[in-house]
Amino acid sequence: MASCLKAIWSQRFQSVIFGAAQLLYFSALIAELTNRKEVEAWTYNYSIKGYSWNYSRAFCQKYYTDLVAIQNKNEIAHLNDVIPYYKSYYWIGIRKINDKWMWVGTKKPLTIEAENWADNEPNNKKNNEDCVEIYIKSPTAPGKWNDDPCWKRKRALCYTASCQDTSCNNQGECIETIGNYTCSCYPGFYGPECEHVRECGTLHVPEHALMNCSHPLQTFSLHSQCSFRCPEGYQLSGPSTLQCLASGMWDNKLPQCVVVQCQPLERPNKATMDCAHPLADFAYGSSCKFECQTGYRVRGSDTLYCTGSGQWTAPLPTCEATTCKPLESPAHGIMDCAPSERAFLYNTKCSFHCAEGFVLKGADAVQCTDSGEWTAPAPVCQALQCQDLPRPKKAQMDCSNPFGAFRYRSVCSFSCDEGSLLVGASVLECLDTGHWSAAPPECQAITCTPLLSPQNGTLTCIQPRGDASYKSTCQFSCDEGFSLSGPERLDCTPSGQWTGSAPTCKVRECGTLHVPEHALMNCSHPLQTFSLHSQCSFRCPEGYQLSGPSTLQCLASGMWDNKLPQCVVVQCQPLESPNKATMVCAHPLADFAYGSSCKFECQTGYRVRGSDTLYCTGSGQWTAPLPTCEATTCKPLESPAHGIMDCAPSERAFLYNTKCSFHCAEGFVLKGADAVQCTDSGEWTAPAPVCQAIKCPELFVPEQGSMDCSGTHGEFSVGSTCHFSCSKGFKLEGSNNMECKVPGRWSAPPPSCKAMVSVVTPQVQCPALTIPSQGTMSCRHHLATFGFNTTCYFGCKAGFTLLGDSILSCSPSGRWTAVTPTCRAVTCPALHIDNPGEMNCSTPWGRFSFGSTCTFHCPKGQLLNGSARAECQENGQWSAPTPTCQAGSLTIREALTYVGGGVASLAGLATVGTLLALLRKRFRQKDEGKSPLSPHSHLGTYGVFTNAAFDQSS
Repeated sequence: MASCLKAIWSQRFQSVIFGAAQLLYFSALIAELTNRKEVEAWTYNYSIKGYSWNYSRAFCQKYYTDLVAIQNKNEIAHLNDVIPYYKSYYWIGIRKINDKWMWVGTKKPLTIEAENWADNEPNNKKNNEDCVEIYIKSPTAPGKWNDDPCWKRKRALCYTASCQDTSCNNQGECIETIGNYTCSCYPGFYGPECEHVRECGTLHVPEHALMNCSHPLQTFSLHSQCSFRCPEGYQLSGPSTLQCLASGMWDNKLPQCVVVQCQPLERPNKATMDCAHPLADFAYGSSCKFECQTGYRVRGSDTLYCTGSGQWTAPLPTCEATTCKPLESPAHGIMDCAPSERAFLYNTKCSFHCAEGFVLKGADAVQCTDSGEWTAPAPVCQALQCQDLPRPKKAQMDCSNPFGAFRYRSVCSFSCDEGSLLVGASVLECLDTGHWSAAPPECQAITCTPLLSPQNGTLTCIQPRGDASYKSTCQFSCDEGFSLSGPERLDCTPSGQWTGSAPTCKVRECGTLHVPEHALMNCSHPLQTFSLHSQCSFRCPEGYQLSGPSTLQCLASGMWDNKLPQCVVVQCQPLESPNKATMVCAHPLADFAYGSSCKFECQTGYRVRGSDTLYCTGSGQWTAPLPTCEATTCKPLESPAHGIMDCAPSERAFLYNTKCSFHCAEGFVLKGADAVQCTDSGEWTAPAPVCQAIKCPELFVPEQGSMDCSGTHGEFSVGSTCHFSCSKGFKLEGSNNMECKVPGRWSAPPPSCKAMVSVVTPQVQCPALTIPSQGTMSCRHHLATFGFNTTCYFGCKAGFTLLGDSILSCSPSGRWTAVTPTCRAVTCPALHIDNPGEMNCSTPWGRFSFGSTCTFHCPKGQLLNGSARAECQENGQWSAPTPTCQAGSLTIREALTYVGGGVASLAGLATVGTLLALLRKRFRQKDEGKSPLSPHSHLGTYGVFTNAAFDQSS
């Protein structure tokens, strides 16, 4: 109520003045508004002076809401009753826009039913009669409307809206009424403040289905949406998504998850089939195993599974007769099979026999088994074997083997190499006893002294009769980069002596290398000189590049493999001077080469865009692109408020040398430079000035009086007016109105209030105050309850904070110095539990505020790590941190702690079964208490739940 009175008795506007009858109406209105909570009544205000329509609307929008937007005939009658008469009347919020009369506040056209024109209005006989006035207390047409030119000066009739952004909880349209408002709720919302939302029934998860729901407003209410899907092996029958409509009904029926079916199977010929159907016949999860009769085997997979796609894992198998690999008669033997030698089917038996002079190696009979394998490998017929004969050293051996190497009837003859002598029989024969006819012979050779390879060389010998033997020839050669000193060949003579002495190998050298100019050389010398395998590498320092090979190597011929390289300076692309610029370059090595630098300068009025100095780097690139010269500009300027700006040559470009001058409107004075110029550095010579309103000396409220001032451009500025009045029992001496005029002087001296001796001052009384909810109030009364100078002190209970002033005093005008404060609950940080956990909160004073309690649950198979309950305390902190859900199982100690609230002893539990039964009972009790809250529950916002049972005992 205090805020309503404060709006009515504004410092800038005169409020509505009531007569005796109006005071009775106003008293009733005060009582009605005092009983409403958190609602500002729609109030009317008007300006003291007359303004144009545009200026009037600007004032209403600045200090109130807007020009009056009339709702009905009753409101017109009310305005005509309470607003005082003014000869030029009042502007209201109607204006012609695009040839239509419009309510400017709502941007809606004026309807025929709402029209209240005076007789013969609107007439528009004059030009531009586009604005509307109301005839307040007109003698001929009270409360009626007339169209008039918008430039005319009339009082502004303003209103302060009762509708706020949160009046209808953002869930309906707020409609103004006199001193109140009503809410037109959007579809799906209801209640006086549209505070309730339509609910659909709770959805229960279909069997085998997975449901995921989102609840933007409340659980299973308007805009709630649930999606469904089926696990592997099931397919969805029905819609995949349901949505809660504004009607409180779901947009479709619940879907179902039906098991996937595979094609029924039939037993193959000669086979047995054994199937398991855990869900349904030949459905997802079914498996069938196949076995063939003895003598047959499965062709294909012996086990098929029905998959989630409705297909078997493989085609239906068949049974085929078991066969073994075909057999043949052994060489020098025969084979006899029954019942047939062609098919080799299961149970076929084959026997074997060898010809004279041969012996059977292996089984004499084999049989085909049901696995398709013979009982043993097929045998062979082998001739009698004599002992293997090694070829004597330095001898030749020639053997004939009709039935295999060194077998029966084999004959071997021997001869020695030239220079060697045979000792023993020259012919041996393998007898039927399995022994040779004589012992093997030997060859004895004539030898020379062995030779050694020369250092850094090789020795290659041809020895027709063994190592260093008679008629051996040895060749000598040197390694690459070395030359031979001595005979190249030596021969072993019949006397056992070589034809000469062994030679040696000497190294070949390349010429010495000299380091090229500007180059760096690094050499390796495996033989401590520039010889074979010596290698020298070359590189250039930064700014130079190598011309020629990077590496030279000494060849076996004693020559280097290439010419010496050179280091030449790196070149960059030649530069040209940009337009409007000069270029100065330095070339320490060569024109536009490594180390060159070029500096650029632009003409006056231009500045370099890019780097003003470029350097040629060792990579042959400049350090930056070629710069350009762009015209120098300064930051754009704007005309000062209440002033004008004139720039030459242009107000758009603000180029170098642009000059701008400034002038202020009447009643304002220029603060700053009256002219600025754009310099070649791109800066103005001074900051842009401002136009400040000329002010008159500050005025003060006279003792035992009041002062009401209004000013367009600030307090006590030129054009401001101040109205003075005195309290009851005091008389005003001096002018009751003062105006600030150019050059900053008041139109009259300040007045004063003097006591009237004959008048008795009545006791000033302020409206009674009430204790705020969850708060405290202590008052010190002066003379009478809530009388003048009464002081009241306010505080809040634990868990609540005070919003507003903590001390209020009753002023001489009968008004409190501030609005009654309120107590708001302390809030704690927002909580959430990570999936797949669940959180259920009760919030008596608002979401996550003092007194809120949240409980936490985990799905089946997971344990709660932390406290299952947290409470928002009066210090704004939760009593425990948010827990988490983790996979695992309870130990006996953890189970006892969960059931009993602490570490229990096993002495009271006779068996483990007793413990498990107790756990199941306790968890069932927890689940039974975990049901969604009613939308009308006193606990506030209700939680989100799934159909997952919280039964840790399983």
